[in-house]
Amino acid sequence: MLTVWRRLDDLPSDGALPWCYGVARRTMANARRGEQRRLRLVQRLESEPSPRSESDPAEAGPDADLATALEQLSGDDREILRLWAWEQLEPREIALVLDTTVNAATLRLSRARTRLGKHLKRQNSDPSGHERMNGTQERR
Repeated sequence: MLTVWRRLDDLPSDGALPWCYGVARRTMANARRGEQRRLRLVQRLESEPSPRSESDPAEAGPDADLATALEQLSGDDREILRLWAWEQLEPREIALVLDTTVNAATLRLSRARTRLGKHLKRQNSDPSGHERMNGTQERR
């Protein structure tokens, strides 16, 4: 009925009822096609492999460590880190997205990065800036 109301100016003077039936028929056909497209999409997505495999964490590599660390953060921290790292937004752009000041966005980002760093495990126990060479440690 909304379509008929919107197109009231197109209503023919003779044969208004058949015209309305035609509009209703086409509207229902469009809805049916849309539903079929949605069902095909759902079936296709269900047949796709899961983006996260439940494999051995040791085989998953550094991405698994990052995903685990991100899951341990609050939703706000995850959001600001994703805006910064994945979307590559600057703090002034993040401030626009989050409707806050640039200083507040910068501070939140800094704190979120610090919290993320605490959750990430170091790859080895060597102090930063050192390389292991021939069984000894040397400065770079």
